[in-house]
Amino acid sequence: MIDSESNSKQTSVLHPELIDELESEINKFWESEKSRTGKEIEREAAAELWLDRYYDRWLSDHQQDELEGIAKRRYHRIDFEHPASLKILWTPDGKLDGSDHNVTLRDISAGGLYFFSELDIPDTSLLQLVIQFPNSDVVDEMMGVIVRKTEKDVGWGFGVSYSHIEDEARDRIKSLVARRL
Repeated sequence: MIDSESNSKQTSVLHPELIDELESEINKFWESEKSRTGKEIEREAAAELWLDRYYDRWLSDHQQDELEGIAKRRYHRIDFEHPASLKILWTPDGKLDGSDHNVTLRDISAGGLYFFSELDIPDTSLLQLVIQFPNSDVVDEMMGVIVRKTEKDVGWGFGVSYSHIEDEARDRIKSLVARRL
């Protein structure tokens, strides 16, 4: 799809409602792995395992043409130019470098965010994002899936929907949004 306003190439991948379903599938898998093995397993490790084993099949069951008509955003989004760090946890092609990358956020909501980067990260990749909000000593970590990718003149713009975020972090974002409205 071409964004006529900026003449950029854009792909839209997953809608926010599917992120909830994705998170639910990962959580079910996490619980089943703990039951099956009788051992504690970190949620992040379970998520990576589920993504390696089941994500491609899950995604093919949720093709884009089936997604038409799904509601738009649930949360109000605000402009928020701010530095953040990300780590790529999983990509469809399996190419991971394990490094932390600095990115610039452009907007944020309690359901997701948008950032710019020179990295060309594949659609549907799973990211770990680290943000320290202004006037806060707290560093929030969250996981998210790339749901939109837009090629820019220099680099890329990425829309991310959170696949895991702690309630306290979501509350901090809601509070930030409310203050800026």
